Amino acid sequence: TPLMLKVKDEDGEIQVIREITVHSQEMKRYAGSPSLEFDCSLWLGERKMRAKLIYYLAQSRWVINFR
Repeated sequence: TPLMLKVKDEDGEIQVIREITVHSQEMKRYAGSPSLEFDCSLWLGERKMRAKLIYYLAQSRWVINFR
């Protein structure tokens, strides 16, 4: 389960996101690569946003998709 994220904003500054609520989690395969997909709500500054956090197991890499 994701506990914290660091993302680069429009100004190139690193923002730390600590308030993450996971609504669901699902094991998936993207192009045959196993991954964990988390449906989350998170606070980015003053805005609450929905996002999918995808963790690719083989590459140990996170991807975030904002909705």
